[in-house]
Amino acid sequence: MLRIWTICLAVSLCFGNALFAQQKLPKVDEPSPYQVVWDSPSKNVYGTMPIGNGEVALNAWIDELGDLKFYIARIDALDENARVVKLGAVRFRIGEADVKRTKESFKQTLDIKRGILEAEYGTGDEKVSLRLWVDANRPVIVVEISTAKSVTATAFGEIWRTRQETIKSVEASDFYRDMKPEKDIVVEPDVVLFNRSNDIGWYHRNIHSTAYQISAKLQGLDDFPREDPLLHRTFGTLIRCERPHRIDDLTLQSTAGQTHRFEIAAHTKHPATESEWLNETTQILNDAQKISFAKRKEKHESWWNDFCSRSYIHLSQNQNPAAASTKNSIPVNKHSVKIGQDQNGGSKVNGSFGRVAFYQKTLSVDEIQKLAQTDAAKIDDSQKPFFVTVPKVPTTINDSADWKFHNGLTIEAWVHPASVKNYFRIVDKITPGGSDGFLFDVTPGGGLRFIIGQSQHVFPNVFAADRWQHVAATVSPSGFVQLFVDGKPLDNSLINNNLSDAFVLTRAYTLQRYVSACAGRGRYAIKFNGSLFTVPEKGQPGDAD
Repeated sequence: MLRIWTICLAVSLCFGNALFAQQKLPKVDEPSPYQVVWDSPSKNVYGTMPIGNGEVALNAWIDELGDLKFYIARIDALDENARVVKLGAVRFRIGEADVKRTKESFKQTLDIKRGILEAEYGTGDEKVSLRLWVDANRPVIVVEISTAKSVTATAFGEIWRTRQETIKSVEASDFYRDMKPEKDIVVEPDVVLFNRSNDIGWYHRNIHSTAYQISAKLQGLDDFPREDPLLHRTFGTLIRCERPHRIDDLTLQSTAGQTHRFEIAAHTKHPATESEWLNETTQILNDAQKISFAKRKEKHESWWNDFCSRSYIHLSQNQNPAAASTKNSIPVNKHSVKIGQDQNGGSKVNGSFGRVAFYQKTLSVDEIQKLAQTDAAKIDDSQKPFFVTVPKVPTTINDSADWKFHNGLTIEAWVHPASVKNYFRIVDKITPGGSDGFLFDVTPGGGLRFIIGQSQHVFPNVFAADRWQHVAATVSPSGFVQLFVDGKPLDNSLINNNLSDAFVLTRAYTLQRYVSACAGRGRYAIKFNGSLFTVPEKGQPGDAD
């Protein structure tokens, strides 16, 4: 499943009749309508959720085996070449890795009002619950784990700066593009804390600095007396758990139980010796653990709720059909609606249909899910359909040429194809090859396609042969489209009960504000071009830095 986080640098409001509503967000004990929910694990780093406290930020994801992994970044973790680098990564394994757990059941939620990532997967004795958060009041990452049965939980530290290396590509900083360095651009290795008893950790210390001198020379400040902000800058992590069993210098296990808690201090000190950094980092964890865990968590959640409630922009859609924008409205033509074939009698379905229904409104996700749970052959009028039938296909709906959908459109159908090798129509009200109406069909290989006007939406490999499946398409009055299979939205970044354009834009703003808060509260300015949430680029050289 593709995860896309959009960084909104500028927004142009083009609703025409959208309203700015003075509407309060939910109370502290209610979830935000803009939180993000996923129903499947991530395949790799490109399926990460962002989380942080303004100074420490994580790219976090849960893979198909049920392992939680995250990269750790800090706003002030600058190496000897002025690169903002990751402190490292940590992987958590709960019990035995088993892909069955995430296939049977999976839900992952980014709760932006509490600043917490929550996940549940597995069923019965294999059920696992996770919570991940970065304390809003101190540089401490918290991982909470609970399981249905007693298991171990293991933290694996992962580092990639393991030896001295020369950077061959120009990736360190922009000034290297303008002024060739006198020496090689060298990255020093991290130092792993050796033979600790009850915790593990590592750090990076800048034992030389070249970038700052180059920057000063470019700005004509060679002779200006100053402290080098990079030299002897030291940053890293220290990991603890409740029932520690150190396996090796980068592996810490919490012994068997039904609850586990790991805490990770992510600290930077400048200038610092190794012992000075370690003493301060140890003290950060000691001080945190002197406060009751419940109180720390309460204050963390309170900070995020106050932040979300302090200011906001909430847009609502104008529901007046006469005033609504017609730019992306649902086209009207004189074709009758065809079921199981196109307007020329082609693209016929090889199989059978259950209920097919049309609505002159945009149904919510919950309403679609309820329809997907009803009997395929049952006429369901609970949502007051405009037209509903259990047809023998192919067929034509009489008196449908004048159908109009000013207040939105929803199509839902039960389909049982014998094959998905060829195109076949579910419903059709469009000139073949034209853009004057809409069609809903299955494409070769089991793709689902919806065309409305000049807008086309295609999702491959979601439909199967020789079994019943429920499909649906919703269109808002302004033309916003969402497709569903068996009650699930095909684009899970859009899960919510309100899918209007106003809602999507409000959520984009709200989530961007959240991302900025995750990485913009430290001693240094927020980073542009990806902030602290950059990850390795596909097909390109380089590591997680």
